[in-house]
Amino acid sequence: MRIASALQITGKDMKNKFYQLFSIFLALIFLLSACSSGETISNPFVEGGATSTLPTADAVVSSPPDARAAMSTYLEAYKVENYATMYSMLSTLSKDTISSEDFIKRHKEALNEMSLTDMETEILSSLMNPYSAEVAYRVVYKTTLAGEIARDIVANLALEGGQWHIKWDAGLIMPELIGGNKLVMDYQIPSRGDIYERNGEPVVAQADAVALGIIPGQININSQGSLLFELSKLTGKTTEEIRASYANAGADWYIPVGEATADEATRILNMGLGGLYATPYTARYYFNGGIAPQTVGYMLSISPEEVEKYQRLGYSGSERVGYSGLEKWGERVKGGTEETTTGVIRLRSMAKNNV
Repeated sequence: MRIASALQITGKDMKNKFYQLFSIFLALIFLLSACSSGETISNPFVEGGATSTLPTADAVVSSPPDARAAMSTYLEAYKVENYATMYSMLSTLSKDTISSEDFIKRHKEALNEMSLTDMETEILSSLMNPYSAEVAYRVVYKTTLAGEIARDIVANLALEGGQWHIKWDAGLIMPELIGGNKLVMDYQIPSRGDIYERNGEPVVAQADAVALGIIPGQININSQGSLLFELSKLTGKTTEEIRASYANAGADWYIPVGEATADEATRILNMGLGGLYATPYTARYYFNGGIAPQTVGYMLSISPEEVEKYQRLGYSGSERVGYSGLEKWGERVKGGTEETTTGVIRLRSMAKNNV
């Protein structure tokens, strides 16, 4: 009897546990089906059946902005040399590497050296990742002296603040500039054109000339009259003007008097006159003391403020250029920068081979 009773009690316990597990199983199925449908459900284990609503999960996928568009904006600014816009598009690391002033200087040095007149750009391809991108582009520099210079370049971009920014280095100007290299233009330009009178006599021309001067302490008193007379004939100055120029000078001072062509100076140089000092040179020479200066004009060295302007026109910046009269009017022809110019222009990168 005791054994039967124990078996009976054990059977009841197992039956109760089965019902409990089955109820939990049904509840779980009910909850899962409710979650998938987003419906309001009641809790069977809470008196009064308190209800709750489970929201439907939404998946949102966002894409980074177009790297090609960012690079196109940068290149458009480059074409008009809007360096402020270009610099604003650099990555934080790039801005830490180069200041705005050096960024502008680096570009201007290269573009001036190549005598840039215009520029064309074209996006070739792009490759984007969530936080980085590569954009390949072609730039064609149109120059006064070297014609068209084309380069295919790859720019790296970084996503910062939801916008693409350029990871800049000098290779984005030209690949040859990576590593601190600089462009250097080698000039071989013909000498400046001459100006002639209608009868064929030269007014201004390249010539072998002589700069004439006096060293007072070396003047021979017996030949002083001949010295002053010959210098007066060559320079157009009076003997009194020449004498006055060195009257209060030191004995070993050099007093410039004037210039003459090598041919014109032959006579005085062969006379052996004491005190005469002559320096030969080859340069642009104005004959007859520079006749009709208001018409012929004059030349000056390029001022620092105008160096960039003249470099874009094909000058190195060290030349003397016409500033008035015929010298200025015919500058583009006489200066040797017209299309008819013969000469070899080579564009090369420092510490690299010629390009």
